[in-house]
Amino acid sequence: MRPSYVNALLIQSRGWELITECDECADKRRRIGSPSLFPICSRAPGYFDGACGNCKFQDHGFRCSLAIGIAANPVDLDDDDDVIIID
Repeated sequence: MRPSYVNALLIQSRGWELITECDECADKRRRIGSPSLFPICSRAPGYFDGACGNCKFQDHGFRCSLAIGIAANPVDLDDDDDVIIID
Protein backbone atom coordinates (compact mmCIF):
# COMPACT_ATOMS: atom_id res chain seq x y z
CA MET A 1 0.00 0.00 0.00
CA ARG A 2 1.33 3.44 -0.94
CA PRO A 3 2.17 5.78 1.95
CA SER A 4 -0.13 8.43 0.44
CA TYR A 5 -3.07 5.99 0.81
CA VAL A 6 -2.31 5.44 4.50
CA ASN A 7 -1.86 9.17 5.09
CA ALA A 8 -5.17 9.93 3.35
CA LEU A 9 -6.97 7.38 5.53
CA LEU A 10 -5.48 9.01 8.62
CA ILE A 11 -6.63 12.45 7.47
CA GLN A 12 -10.16 11.23 6.74
CA SER A 13 -10.53 9.19 9.94
CA ARG A 14 -8.91 11.67 12.36
CA GLY A 15 -9.30 15.02 10.60
CA TRP A 16 -12.20 17.43 10.50
CA GLU A 17 -14.81 17.89 7.81
CA LEU A 18 -14.53 21.28 6.17
CA ILE A 19 -17.32 23.77 5.66
CA THR A 20 -15.84 24.70 2.28
CA GLU A 21 -14.11 22.09 0.12
CA CYS A 22 -10.67 22.64 -1.36
CA ASP A 23 -10.56 23.78 -4.98
CA GLU A 24 -9.63 20.29 -6.27
CA CYS A 25 -12.54 18.58 -4.45
CA ALA A 26 -15.00 21.29 -5.53
CA ASP A 27 -13.86 21.00 -9.16
CA LYS A 28 -14.21 17.19 -9.16
CA ARG A 29 -17.64 17.41 -7.51
CA ARG A 30 -18.79 19.75 -10.31
CA ARG A 31 -17.38 17.49 -13.03
CA ILE A 32 -18.13 13.97 -11.78
CA GLY A 33 -20.43 14.41 -8.78
CA SER A 34 -17.91 13.33 -6.12
CA PRO A 35 -14.63 14.86 -4.96
CA SER A 36 -12.69 11.59 -5.30
CA LEU A 37 -12.38 8.48 -3.19
CA PHE A 38 -13.81 10.16 -0.09
CA PRO A 39 -17.19 11.92 -0.34
CA ILE A 40 -16.15 14.56 2.21
CA CYS A 41 -13.24 17.00 2.04
CA SER A 42 -11.42 16.74 5.39
CA ARG A 43 -8.06 17.82 6.71
CA ALA A 44 -5.98 17.29 9.83
CA PRO A 45 -4.43 20.67 10.75
CA GLY A 46 -0.77 20.37 11.58
CA TYR A 47 -0.27 17.21 9.54
CA PHE A 48 0.65 16.58 5.91
CA ASP A 49 1.01 20.32 5.28
CA GLY A 50 -2.74 20.76 5.77
CA ALA A 51 -3.72 18.96 2.55
CA CYS A 52 -7.12 17.26 2.44
CA GLY A 53 -7.47 13.47 2.33
CA ASN A 54 -8.61 13.35 -1.29
CA CYS A 55 -5.61 15.32 -2.55
CA LYS A 56 -3.22 13.37 -0.31
CA PHE A 57 -4.62 10.02 -1.49
CA GLN A 58 -3.49 10.78 -5.03
CA ASP A 59 -0.18 12.09 -3.62
CA HIS A 60 -1.17 15.55 -4.88
CA GLY A 61 -1.08 17.33 -1.53
CA PHE A 62 0.86 20.15 -3.16
CA ARG A 63 -2.18 20.89 -5.38
CA CYS A 64 -4.59 21.17 -2.46
CA SER A 65 -5.75 24.75 -1.95
CA LEU A 66 -5.85 24.02 1.80
CA ALA A 67 -2.17 23.15 2.02
CA ILE A 68 0.03 25.40 4.14
CA GLY A 69 1.09 28.50 2.31
CA ILE A 70 -1.93 28.41 -0.01
CA ALA A 71 -5.05 28.70 2.17
CA ALA A 72 -5.92 30.77 5.20
CA ASN A 73 -5.05 29.29 8.56
CA PRO A 74 -7.86 27.66 10.59
CA VAL A 75 -9.23 29.74 13.46
CA ASP A 76 -11.24 28.96 16.58
CA LEU A 77 -10.02 25.38 16.98
CA ASP A 78 -11.07 23.78 20.25
CA ASP A 79 -11.28 20.17 21.34
CA ASP A 80 -15.08 20.52 21.15
CA ASP A 81 -15.13 21.73 17.52
CA ASP A 82 -16.57 19.31 14.97
CA VAL A 83 -15.52 21.37 11.96
CA ILE A 84 -12.78 23.75 10.95
CA ILE A 85 -13.68 27.37 10.44
CA ILE A 86 -11.33 29.15 8.06
CA ASP A 87 -11.11 32.85 7.59
